[in-house]
Amino acid sequence: MKQLALLFFCSITWIYAQAPARPQFAPEQRALSQTPRLDLTPLNETTDRPKPSHPGVRAVGVGRTIPRQFMQRGSWTALASGQTVWRVSLRSPNAWGMRVHFTAFHAGDGRVWLYPKGGDTENGQFVGPYRGDGLFHDAEFWSEPVPGEEIVLEFAPAHPVSDLSAPPPFVVDQISHLFNEPLTPPKAPVLSAVVDGPADAASAQLTAGITNAAQVQNTCSPDVACFARWYTQASAVASIMFTTGGASFLCTGSLIADQANSGQPYFATANHCVSDDATAR
Repeated sequence: MKQLALLFFCSITWIYAQAPARPQFAPEQRALSQTPRLDLTPLNETTDRPKPSHPGVRAVGVGRTIPRQFMQRGSWTALASGQTVWRVSLRSPNAWGMRVHFTAFHAGDGRVWLYPKGGDTENGQFVGPYRGDGLFHDAEFWSEPVPGEEIVLEFAPAHPVSDLSAPPPFVVDQISHLFNEPLTPPKAPVLSAVVDGPADAASAQLTAGITNAAQVQNTCSPDVACFARWYTQASAVASIMFTTGGASFLCTGSLIADQANSGQPYFATANHCVSDDATAR
């Protein structure tokens, strides 16, 4: 029997996503060239691409260790508002984007953002803010994907900092370098023009008593994309990107409901995609 992994996405992720706050530094219209930057060496996408452990999984990113000097290159800036902001940028050449791995994350009431260099933060091109001890309250987590080969990491503490040599209350030790946009959906079929298909014929045969269920199962392999009336149910199937050991992969799964119809966002995926809690994060 095939194994399934059941994931439960906590509501705290939704809370972070709904926060109206935006990065502090970008609205000040300071030149991004002033941000200290660390450049990683280019990758060879052919030889450096990770190998999936299952044919149903597609590799979309590779892990890269971030040297300690990255955090040391960050610097504090005093804004006109009196707020102090710590910023640093990271460039991984030819990346579509990145996921950032945080450790020792204790931001308290401060806020941490990530956004692409030159991104339109006023219109939502950023992820965060991340607060407290991180998404899972244990000081370690992977960020959401951020597009761009160069991204900016920004921390705004709850209160102005007087010691401008102080390090930020977290460490970035790894990124997942994404080779291409991982969740670009394929072209959708024109479902409104598709009414009947192999499954409809098989159903009609069963109704007429022409064949039996075993015969239909052995000879018919219907594609749900061919049947317009199943479009609503099929929309519950989604791609899922997961990161393990820094490498990122793409797989599929489905939203499911419980008997109580609680509305909790349960998501079921195959065990060969996500098989433990650490990967589910």
